[in-house]
Amino acid sequence: MGTLLYGSLSFPFDDRTLVHLQIAIGAKLRRGEGFFFSWNAIGAGTERGSIWLSHTVPLAFAFDNSKVGPIDAAWLHDLEAQSSNGPSLTLTADLVRELAGEGVRSR
Repeated sequence: MGTLLYGSLSFPFDDRTLVHLQIAIGAKLRRGEGFFFSWNAIGAGTERGSIWLSHTVPLAFAFDNSKVGPIDAAWLHDLEAQSSNGPSLTLTADLVRELAGEGVRSR
């Protein structure tokens, strides 16, 4: 179980999910985009939550394991597309189960 550290806040996520979030969030912040990151019933310490992410607040990703498995390009693409088309980057339990249960998808 890894941790997303944002300012004085911390949110636990499994390492594989966290590495995908790191890539998706990093891409948006590199472009200077501020946005909401939301989650629903995924075991991040709360059933549902949302935080505003901005390059002005310190952000870190801490992983428990040195290896987190392969990056699922299709799942990452879905995360990035969803965040570009809506008001927030939203992580749902279904997306997390898909990543954990199916491994790398092919398209």
